Amino acid sequence: MSDLNVTVGALLVGVLVTAVGYGITTLQTYMYMNRFPKDPWYIRWTVWSLLILDTSHIVLSWHMTYYYLIINFNNPPALDNSVWSFNITVVVTAVITVIVHCFYARRVFILGNRNWILVALILSLSMVRLICGSIVTAKIFVLKKLALLPIKIPAEVGTGLGAGTLADIIITSSLVYFLREHKSGFNHRLDSTLDKIIYWTVNNGLLTSVVGLVVIVTFSVMPDNMVFLGVHLLLSKLYANSLLATLNFRQAQRGRGLDTDGTSAINVDSTFGRSPRSRTTIQFSDVNSSKGQSHGQISTVNAPVVHVMTTTTTDVDYPLEDMSKGDSFGPERLVAELDHPLDRKTTAGDMA
Repeated sequence: MSDLNVTVGALLVGVLVTAVGYGITTLQTYMYMNRFPKDPWYIRWTVWSLLILDTSHIVLSWHMTYYYLIINFNNPPALDNSVWSFNITVVVTAVITVIVHCFYARRVFILGNRNWILVALILSLSMVRLICGSIVTAKIFVLKKLALLPIKIPAEVGTGLGAGTLADIIITSSLVYFLREHKSGFNHRLDSTLDKIIYWTVNNGLLTSVVGLVVIVTFSVMPDNMVFLGVHLLLSKLYANSLLATLNFRQAQRGRGLDTDGTSAINVDSTFGRSPRSRTTIQFSDVNSSKGQSHGQISTVNAPVVHVMTTTTTDVDYPLEDMSKGDSFGPERLVAELDHPLDRKTTAGDMA
């Protein structure tokens, strides 16, 4: 490990990019907590767990960088030492991966109408990922030398990362398939929303899968440098932000109405729990009206015309657990209730 570009250079770049990813994680967590305070406890617990683990991961990454760049500055032999902070990042990344996989396995369970086979397969691969990550961490503490990792534990590293990548592929493929199955073909607005969810799912799954494969390849073909280590640090941030982006995506789909050309509209929602909701739309437009007057004179008067349209709809909360019992449900319910019934309480800010 003599070339600094592929040793501490690769590590430094990886940590810098990881720090940016952690900033995005923190921002997304803040957005989620503000927007969805009424989400079920297990989803909020998942978000808090990811934030705590991701914070621990970035602190460990900083310590590792400080150890190699500052404490052992101009000490090349120390670059081969596996510092304890690096060892722990391996198992922390594995735990984050399993949490995210369990979250998506729940989605597969819901959309697939209790497809236990897929869920069992995903969870099994996730457990393999966690077990291998724990074994690798324990063996690194014993070996103490990075140069020995490709020689002593290539099977554990390859199996763990391979299982995680395969789980990503299965999750992405399953979600895309089930979402496409629920497209109505006649509801353009709904199908457009489903297309966005599919696009989001493919991007998230593809990104984590590609990075996981890159770690495997760099670990196999470049075992004498830290490139694989710099890339591996990114995985935890990608998984955490994938889940958070999925949860926050719901906010982007709220309040999407139709704009009327040539008019301005004020929508006032009145919601009382699960009772029918009354929406009143007031539209203002200017029209030219001609009125005949005496002596054959005609004057044009601009007068505002107010159109008041009231639409009453009924909102019903469907608990998520009911959807997993194989009940038939339409695609509209699918979009609205995919994670949790949307918060339908109207605040003063919404009505302003």
